[in-house]
Amino acid sequence: MVYDVTMLEAFYAAYKGKVEHVRAILKRPLTLAEKILYAHLYDVADLKDYKRGEDYVNFRPDRVAMQDATAQMALLQFMNAGKDQVAVPSTVHCDHLIQAYKGAKADIATARLTNEEVYDFLRDVSSRYGIGFWKPGAGIIHQVVLENYAFPGGMMVGTDSHTPNAGGLGMVAIGVGGADAVDVIASSGYYPIDDWDNQLDRIEKVVKKFQKPFLFSEAGCMNIHGSAQVPNNWELQGEEDDAEQADWYRAMFTACRKRDWVKGFGIWDWPGNLEGLSPYAVCGRPAENVIAEEYGRRE
Repeated sequence: MVYDVTMLEAFYAAYKGKVEHVRAILKRPLTLAEKILYAHLYDVADLKDYKRGEDYVNFRPDRVAMQDATAQMALLQFMNAGKDQVAVPSTVHCDHLIQAYKGAKADIATARLTNEEVYDFLRDVSSRYGIGFWKPGAGIIHQVVLENYAFPGGMMVGTDSHTPNAGGLGMVAIGVGGADAVDVIASSGYYPIDDWDNQLDRIEKVVKKFQKPFLFSEAGCMNIHGSAQVPNNWELQGEEDDAEQADWYRAMFTACRKRDWVKGFGIWDWPGNLEGLSPYAVCGRPAENVIAEEYGRRE
């Protein structure tokens, strides 16, 4: 149990008064979501009847949660901010770099070996800036957050799409996918080989709206036959097909080359250790040559 009882007592002592103040100003009933959001306004002086889908609002979240893939960029940016400690209670959860392949014990051991440098970096930076660190094997982020940090009426943002799981205890929990954490619009690129143009059309609308640089924080496909149609299905079984994996990468780069707003790719998976490669790994496979050719073209 890691709940901060002192923080919770202070939160609930002020919560009723904040909601009553908002209701008096707006002169209308409030939904539960509105009560939580208005109670977390960054500056109460900015209080007004905000319009959904139109107004930008600054909030004061109670907590930030990050997983080991997205936390790397977020913490690198934070280190350059000149702060001595995080302003909001924050945690890093090492679960996303663990690939389910052979079983919990073997997979965690492989992840620790393959991602040792990443884990050491996240651990040391977390210790330096007062961030909670959940090591590999300590639990899956969305369940750990629900069981240890969620509370009714609270507000949390997390660089993980499963952050809303904390809403199971009545809080507003928003998964930002790293976008708000590092001021970059990011997305995972696990799209079917023949659907890239359609997906990029969809993303382009968001990019043009917010005028932010864009990158694929993760993009990859297994060297398993059939994976090019369901690249995000890590449970897919079948024969190895290096050519299909290479074709998928080729299709991704060809489609993205026509969109100058795509600024980069986080290739999944390109481990530092070449032993026990996962089906997503590109090292020593034809896909590696496709990637090299693409970045050679960009120089």
